[in-house]
Amino acid sequence: MANVVAAFREQVESFAHELTETSNLLQEQIQMVEAMQTALSRADSVAPALNSRLYQTRLELLDLRGRMQGSEAKSEIGERSPPTPSSRLSVGYRGLSTTYGPTEMHRHSVQVGQAELAPIRTEIERYAEEVVPALERALEATGAPPIEKR
Repeated sequence: MANVVAAFREQVESFAHELTETSNLLQEQIQMVEAMQTALSRADSVAPALNSRLYQTRLELLDLRGRMQGSEAKSEIGERSPPTPSSRLSVGYRGLSTTYGPTEMHRHSVQVGQAELAPIRTEIERYAEEVVPALERALEATGAPPIEKR
C-alpha cells in the first residue's frame, strides 16, 4: 500500500510541476503581449493591423488560461466550470489525503489531466517560440519603445 501511495504522490507532484511550468509560461506570454499593447500605444507610427493582432493574441492566450484553469468569472459566483487540468490536479491531491489511499477515480483524474494539459502546453509553447516573437519584431518596426524582458 505504501508503494502505491508513494508512486501516486510522485505522479501528482510531477503533474503539479508541469502544470506550474505551463501556467508560468502562459502568464509570461500574456504579460508580454500586454506590454506590447502598451508600447504600441506609444509608437511613432499608427499600426491598426498590429493592434488587432495583439488584441486577438491576448484573447487567444486568455482562452488557453481558461482551458487550463477554468473560468475566473464563473468561480467568482460559485458556478462550476467544466473539468480542467487544474481541477483534475485538485482531485489527485485529495487522493493523497485519504486514509484509504488513491482510488481509481483519483488515478484516472490525474491521468486525464496530464493528457488534457499536453496539447495546451504545446499550443502555449508555439506562442512563446513563434507567435509572440513575430509580434515583437512587428512592434519594433513601428518605432515603439523597447520592452523590458523579465
